[in-house]
Amino acid sequence: GQIVQAVMSGDYKEFAAAAGERADEAMAEEFKSSRDNLIENFGQFFSFRHFGQLETPMFVNLFYAVKFVRTGSQGKKIQHEQLMQLIFGSKANRCQLVGMRFI
Repeated sequence: GQIVQAVMSGDYKEFAAAAGERADEAMAEEFKSSRDNLIENFGQFFSFRHFGQLETPMFVNLFYAVKFVRTGSQGKKIQHEQLMQLIFGSKANRCQLVGMRFI
């Protein structure tokens, strides 16, 4: 949940630490751009809940239902959930985020 929380709050340093990456400027810009794109497409981040886990021989896939809220054309609040997939693999004997997507 730390990675999802960091994406929701826009905290790149927390995201990088939880993902097992080193924080750098280029990745911080990419993180911000991806997050801005999500907000533009889906609305503001609102909440999340753990949705499940799939284990495969090489990876662990965690799924979260992320709720977004936006204002519709009539001024009414619209809430909806998107499924977020986090893919973890082992690198140098430690768990590291190798992929992330909304599906």
